[in-house]
Amino acid sequence: MSGWLELALDEVLVHAPECPTLLARQYLEQALRTVAGDAGLDSHTRRLMTRAGQAEYPVDAPAGRAVAGVLWVRLDGRVVAYRESGCGVRLLDAPDESGLELALEVQVAASGLLDAPQNLQDAVVNFALSRLLLVPQQRWSNPALAGSFLALYQAAKALLVADRAAMGRLQGGEDMPRMRGLRWV
Repeated sequence: MSGWLELALDEVLVHAPECPTLLARQYLEQALRTVAGDAGLDSHTRRLMTRAGQAEYPVDAPAGRAVAGVLWVRLDGRVVAYRESGCGVRLLDAPDESGLELALEVQVAASGLLDAPQNLQDAVVNFALSRLLLVPQQRWSNPALAGSFLALYQAAKALLVADRAAMGRLQGGEDMPRMRGLRWV
């Protein structure tokens, strides 16, 4: 999970304090996938070969894209624990041998979209909470609050869609509307 998703997990647990951390993490990851489709994020798998004793590996994105987060890391086909570090990942247990396949599922977005990651984080947190608070018969369930978070998600989603459209216009060479006096031109 990326660094800002770890911060988002803390935010989710503030509103659902008795929710198990693992369940909240799953809802956040599902929310990221849902919001990713709305915001123009996509994912790709990066494959590397390991070196014995090396724990840190670089994570890069295709040209014109930026890394939004790492969804999972697999070493020789099995999921392994990791932490994001700088511009890569750090495996909690360095491999003992060289030549194993290290696969990373990386969430990427247009570089400009991640200039305002707060919109993305708000959308992910609000969508996760709108679903998590609707889980029936749990101590953290709160359908009224879930409705509020759904409305907040829809507002954040509208901002992300507008940002994506603006990025598309900028990359296409179109002029963006500007305010002149009290009117848009």
